[in-house]
Amino acid sequence: MRCKLPHAVQIGPLQFSVVYKNKIKDPKEESEIIWGQTYVEKREIEIGLIINKTREQCLSTLFHETLHAVIGTTGHSEILNTANPGCEEAIVITFENYFANTIDWKHPMWMNWKFVDIPQEEYA
Repeated sequence: MRCKLPHAVQIGPLQFSVVYKNKIKDPKEESEIIWGQTYVEKREIEIGLIINKTREQCLSTLFHETLHAVIGTTGHSEILNTANPGCEEAIVITFENYFANTIDWKHPMWMNWKFVDIPQEEYA
């Protein structure tokens, strides 16, 4: 079985590539495996396949990381985290919890994302 997942997202005028990896290690704590990571300067979002076991989880994590990308590309990440470390993550989690669970990921609006096939066996 195969899953269709986006391989790129458009954030304002910028295109971010979406890379799927089995494991993503937390840059701050190497022993921790994380759901996803955003690299604004590289315009890249990584999604971990071991933690994100379903297409919906991958898309929810992508939504979370996209919010980080929006904050980062607008210059607000540095402002938020300088004023209060962890502030950006708190804001992203708030929006994710309130909006991501209300999204119907099968809605045609989300089908505008560019998709790539990910073999389902890569989730194991």
